[in-house]
Amino acid sequence: MITPLQTTYRGLERSTAVTRCIRARTDKLAKHFGRIIACRVVIEQPNRHQVRGRLFHVRIDLTVPGAEIVVRHEPAAHIPPAEADGSDAVDRIPEAAAPHKDAYLAIHDAFDIAHRRLEDRERRQRKKALHQAPPWRVGKAAV
Repeated sequence: MITPLQTTYRGLERSTAVTRCIRARTDKLAKHFGRIIACRVVIEQPNRHQVRGRLFHVRIDLTVPGAEIVVRHEPAAHIPPAEADGSDAVDRIPEAAAPHKDAYLAIHDAFDIAHRRLEDRERRQRKKALHQAPPWRVGKAAV
């Protein structure tokens, strides 16, 4: 199933390789969760930071029946300075907020988060369906 995909680039030039990577990940999601109506992906590279270099932000908007799932994968706004013991400050940052200097890694992580959120939604929908009354019990009793 071909999912309608809209890819937007901000702060960097359009790349066919990155677009192919996004299309492959979207097709993988659509194959696993067949009810995706639309997918919008924004990949941006904000201003180049003097110390951290170029970082990538990825935002995925998935439209499924009855809801819209939004994934914002951005590096931490502030990285604490390294301590005197020589440990690296990046090791203390949660994985979801780790800075990504590679666009493919940022895309990969964002789509992994989207996959988990789709699984959670599917699990909640199944649980909700289990707790609903069967159709033959709905309505008035026979007289």
